[in-house]
Amino acid sequence: GMFCPAPRGLMVPLHSSMDLINQLLDSLPSMFVVDADRPVESCFASAIQGASEAMNTGGKLLVFTGTPPNTVPGQVSRSDDPTAFGTDKESAMLLGTDDSYVTLGKTCLARQVSVDVFAFTRAEFMDLAHISTVATATGGQLYLYRHFLQERDAGRVSSEVARNLTRTIGLEAVMRVRCSQGLEVGEIFGAFTRAEVDGDV
Repeated sequence: GMFCPAPRGLMVPLHSSMDLINQLLDSLPSMFVVDADRPVESCFASAIQGASEAMNTGGKLLVFTGTPPNTVPGQVSRSDDPTAFGTDKESAMLLGTDDSYVTLGKTCLARQVSVDVFAFTRAEFMDLAHISTVATATGGQLYLYRHFLQERDAGRVSSEVARNLTRTIGLEAVMRVRCSQGLEVGEIFGAFTRAEVDGDV
């Protein structure tokens, strides 16, 4: 398990703490300045795990990443095969090979936490096959900003984050599918997860 501080000390009322929140937001760029001499580390899976534990009543989690996850748990490595491009084997590269992200998605789902991922790519490799699994399993969404440039993409990011935070959402719903005798549901498509109970989606 992961150590997670008590949610009571982590969450603050928005209106009475607005000055402190603005101070934190203003200090974030200087806290995380990229040092060319030090490799960038991304603890993508651990951040989601810790945040979902802190959100013990469920909710919506927005995750921003610009680097493939490269720390344990959830470390990924480039596994594409250039000889597979343009062949039937290419589709296999689009599927995740590590079940830890599927498990993480199910854990968030059990806590009624929906995860939206904002992925900013500057290099060719980002491993969306793995990191999008958490968003898909929890009914969340993946926002991809390919070859991100602040001058070009800042307006789009700002409007999509604002829309994400202000739109009406539902965090838990159950749909029961019933078929005539002899018929069964073969495939389910969409950003939802099939429950353990037969027929519940």
